[in-house]
Amino acid sequence: MFNTIINHQKEFVPYTKNVEIKENRAPTDESLALLKEMEEKVLKKITQSFATDNNIFSASMSLVESEAIFKSQLLVKFQLNGKDYVFIQDLNRFKNIEENIKLFTTRLSEFIAKNIIEKLVDQKEQSIFDFMRKFDKK
Repeated sequence: MFNTIINHQKEFVPYTKNVEIKENRAPTDESLALLKEMEEKVLKKITQSFATDNNIFSASMSLVESEAIFKSQLLVKFQLNGKDYVFIQDLNRFKNIEENIKLFTTRLSEFIAKNIIEKLVDQKEQSIFDFMRKFDKK
């Protein structure tokens, strides 16, 4: 499980010769399992040390249709942690409803996630991206 180094001295006439044997062992299944277990424990301890707040989310939405130009828009006004946001998504009336719902939920999720991440980065003295760049340089 661990690497070993053996030092051996032989004495021959007229000189002494030092012989060093270094044995590097490949990791065993046991050591890999132990390493994985230790990494999981460390990650668990790190995530338990994070302070999290309750995010409060409330929303209203409306569908606005314009028959003259065959355009539909889905308007969403929501409040996230006390800040108001407005999200507008154009809908394609020529696509089926499932495609429009999937597009709407994807774009709304991206919009909400972007605003949460921006708040997280703004709250910290050092942005998370600068923190990650430190490790990228090594």
